[in-house]
Amino acid sequence: MRWCASIAVIAVLALAQGCIKQQEKPQPAVFPVASGSVEVTDISGKKYFPAVHAAFQRAEKSIRVAMFRVKIYPGKEKYLANILVQDLVDARKRGVDVVVHLDDTDDNTEDGGSGKNEKNTVVYETLRSAGVDARLMNHGRKLHAKLIVIDNKVVIDGSANWSFSALSRNAESTSLIISERYGAEKAAWIDSL
Repeated sequence: MRWCASIAVIAVLALAQGCIKQQEKPQPAVFPVASGSVEVTDISGKKYFPAVHAAFQRAEKSIRVAMFRVKIYPGKEKYLANILVQDLVDARKRGVDVVVHLDDTDDNTEDGGSGKNEKNTVVYETLRSAGVDARLMNHGRKLHAKLIVIDNKVVIDGSANWSFSALSRNAESTSLIISERYGAEKAAWIDSL
């Protein structure tokens, strides 16, 4: 009995002195905010196209795009994806440095697919023929980004591909972020592809 009492006293003293730690509660994640001003705007859903279209028209120095899927529709100039591709061509004609990275993988190779992303190949050829620096990415991994950086300060990042469904029907989530530091980081990431 004395033995049990001694252990109880030692345990109480240890707790009092902090020798036995209680399980710590998880701390919330902390994300540093870049120095300087940062402006974030939700451009989800139907707000995406007008925001991207206007941003492309305001571009002064550079546009960087990393996009998983772009599907243009020949003969349908008013389709939203076609307009965005034309915006890139027009920006290039204004002297803006435009670089577009497109995924060149195909999920259907097991089913007899070509191993190439045929939709992006059409866009790639369209952009290249107009003088835009377009690149097909297939380095053993899929380029699944939907990322745009304009003038190293406007970042548009979210879930929307450039297709009729994504731009007209789907519930896509996208943010427009204005930050010189973040924009430079994301542009560097695209350039590293």
